[in-house]
Amino acid sequence: MRTVSRALAVLMVAVAGCASSPDATPADRASTPGVIGGRTPAPGRAADAKPMAVISPRPAGATELQPLPARPARCALPPEGRDDLRASDVATAWRTLWVDRARGSIDLLAVAADGALWATFWTERQRGTSLETRDGGVRRRDGGAWRTFEIPPLPDRGAPSVVALAAASADKAWAIGNSSGRKGGDTIGFIGTYERGRWRSEALAKPAADTIGWGFTAARSAGANRAWTVNGRVGLLWTGREWQHYRLPAEAGALSSQDEQVWAVTGGRGGQPAAMRWEQVDREQVGWRLIGVPVLETPDHEVSGSVLRDVGVIGPDDV
Repeated sequence: MRTVSRALAVLMVAVAGCASSPDATPADRASTPGVIGGRTPAPGRAADAKPMAVISPRPAGATELQPLPARPARCALPPEGRDDLRASDVATAWRTLWVDRARGSIDLLAVAADGALWATFWTERQRGTSLETRDGGVRRRDGGAWRTFEIPPLPDRGAPSVVALAAASADKAWAIGNSSGRKGGDTIGFIGTYERGRWRSEALAKPAADTIGWGFTAARSAGANRAWTVNGRVGLLWTGREWQHYRLPAEAGALSSQDEQVWAVTGGRGGQPAAMRWEQVDREQVGWRLIGVPVLETPDHEVSGSVLRDVGVIGPDDV
């Protein structure tokens, strides 16, 4: 439950498609996960138990790829007085979609290749002089209507807190976050998976459990039945059978992809800006390569420095 003021939720969707970077909730610690998870019909409550998420026990074998330097090494400011940004009126293809007529707001958004929209939602109600918000579940828009799903809690735990969302289709999606014990302690990371018409929740195993599911975690679908989730120096790749664990060449907190082109950048983690690219040869997994980021010149007035908040992949040579 959170006590904050939120407006009516409105989702602006482009006819041609849209994308959003995952929001994040800071977390301060992790612990050894439990050994069982839950699954649920859609919508519904937790039912039968399931083993924890299958994760490769150590970083998967990946080639140490040499970093590529930034070209150019610096991005200069345009000459003083040059006006190279000009605004103009254009026709728009955006339209308004109501997620809920009740009070509340969207938190995370994922757009699948088939056009399905997945979003987490917070409902809101007035209590005295305060506004209370509660988790409104995960909602999917497919075929012109929104449907609400409940992500099942892990056994003997409170409601899960989702910090990243990814979707491959209306029938395949992932929610990554953390879940606390009923007394508020013993917080663990988890992955929720939607497939075959139901959600299941699985506890993460160490060492991924110490990073994935905490603040600044990002997630992204990357082709048929494949998805990435990253945070810090940890990356997990869903292969269709297991989550393979990879060590990243730098800290990451934002993801983007186009087909099998996958990039990650520092994101909200701040620090020294860094970018990296997942590389394959003949469809064989190879590894992550650090891609140099140009030094950005700043205006004369004092600024705190540059931060890479997000990344968008349009194609192999357009990022």
